Amino acid sequence: ATTPDQWQYQIMARVLKHHKVIMYAPECSKEMLREMMLDPVDSPEEALARAFAYCGSSAKVAVLPDGVSVIPVKS
Repeated sequence: ATTPDQWQYQIMARVLKHHKVIMYAPECSKEMLREMMLDPVDSPEEALARAFAYCGSSAKVAVLPDGVSVIPVKS
């Protein structure tokens, strides 16, 4: 049997298998985000700076303001 919202965990696992996820979520503890294999930051500006430092200045970055309600599609 599947649990409610199990699909969310499955999709997140697929994303994390292939991508680094930098997370600005001030309402969540940084330790919890790290345990979820996410890279927590203190501000949106820090998230962008870390993304460009990690991927280079010409990198493409996706910003998801409400991740639960967004289905990102690579184009």
